Amino acid sequence: MEKTKLEKELELYCKEAVSAYRGDFTNLVFTSLELVDNSDEESEDGYKYFILTVDGGLNGRGQVLFYLEDIEKLIKKLMVRFSDVWMIDLINDCPDDVFRLRLGLRI
Repeated sequence: MEKTKLEKELELYCKEAVSAYRGDFTNLVFTSLELVDNSDEESEDGYKYFILTVDGGLNGRGQVLFYLEDIEKLIKKLMVRFSDVWMIDLINDCPDDVFRLRLGLRI
């Protein structure tokens, strides 16, 4: 299914927000922005939100404190555009010093 204009705008915003932290401390990389739309289901709690997936880490030379600081900055940047931002999960791969972050976003 083709993305709507709004979805394209939100994806661009997320890509730009993530790329601001692609540097020496965390190396965040935009992976995907996925729409979750259950508003058509026959339930009272139909909902629509996005899942932003970001990869990060420095593959052996990073500092977890810097990772968390950059994640905090990213979340604050996303809060400017989205009404709700929450962490779904943060999966850490200790031996490789990389992680995958998934955030829920609601307009």
